[in-house]
Amino acid sequence: MAITYNGRHCYTGIHHTQTTTAPATTAPATTATATWRRRTKRTVGVSCLAWGTVRGRKNNNKKNNNIKGGTNWGGVVGAAGPRDFVVFAVEVEALDELEMETMERMEKATEKLGENLQTIRTGRATPALLEGVMVDYYGAPTPIKSLASITVQDGANIVVQPFDKSCLGDVEKAVRDSDLGLSPTNDGSIVRINVPQLTEERRKEMVKVVSKFGEESKVAIRNIRRDCKKTIDKYQKDGLSEDLCKDKEQDIQTLTDDFVKKIDEAVKAKEKEITKV
Repeated sequence: MAITYNGRHCYTGIHHTQTTTAPATTAPATTATATWRRRTKRTVGVSCLAWGTVRGRKNNNKKNNNIKGGTNWGGVVGAAGPRDFVVFAVEVEALDELEMETMERMEKATEKLGENLQTIRTGRATPALLEGVMVDYYGAPTPIKSLASITVQDGANIVVQPFDKSCLGDVEKAVRDSDLGLSPTNDGSIVRINVPQLTEERRKEMVKVVSKFGEESKVAIRNIRRDCKKTIDKYQKDGLSEDLCKDKEQDIQTLTDDFVKKIDEAVKAKEKEITKV
């Protein structure tokens, strides 16, 4: 048997052999080996011989002897057997799936922050300034970068040249109607955008906006952590190992701290970019 999960807490095998001479009331001779690879790349090996104790399981649970430390081959109640290894592996996999889903949600939250930061002017002409501009192209909102080439001229002007000249007016309108505070001009073949230097007052306003985006992202990350914690609590209430649940909560907290740190770094870098004259 093999249960794998993206190389994370990967349960790689379990082997079981049963003797023909053992009485029905005794546990079969069993050898089981399992290896888990954790997110920290730490490897833990567990070996069980003749129904030995499985690390991390509570073998004195009387509520369900077939799963919680019981036997399904007529062994002594309270001893860990092959089925315990399978259940243990499934528990680990369930928690790892939850961690993966949580990480993906946190990544989306930070990606959204990146998109928001790209829409904020820094006082310098750069194609990234138009990253979030959407053009109404035949009734469908379309990213401006998909409809035109965007280049910088003279360090202070952005030139937008649509691949389809029929949408030139739509491109100009999209830039003008954006919240970038830009005034594009249309000469019949290209849209030219002069990017003026930000005033000191405007820079301070932009810094506040950046800070707001950062706080909103951190709130989103912490809400995701809270949702994950509720799910872990439910798993534990349903019978998952308390030790495994606590370990996973620590992993999620570390994950949360990492993402919050990345958000703070992104906000600080953007603020520095804005205030740099």
